[in-house]
Amino acid sequence: MKTTIDLPDELVRAIKIRAVEEDKSLKDLVAELLNGAMKTLPQPAKEPHYVTLPLIRVTRKVPFVPDPTPEELKQILLDQDVERALRT
Repeated sequence: MKTTIDLPDELVRAIKIRAVEEDKSLKDLVAELLNGAMKTLPQPAKEPHYVTLPLIRVTRKVPFVPDPTPEELKQILLDQDVERALRT
């Protein structure tokens, strides 16, 4: 596959010199170097990463709304804000 990447001039020069010294094509040397670098990278985790969420204790009864729409959720939060403001 052909691809285009921008590399620093000094790096390209060093790779070209090494390719000549090792009697390899630039393409083969770059592929070899990239393959070697890929082998040293850590493998991505295959197991899912779980996060423990904090437990939120509710001190009063909250109406249960199964799968609230964004509008219903907005209204619930607005009602809670109004109640909180009236208490202060």
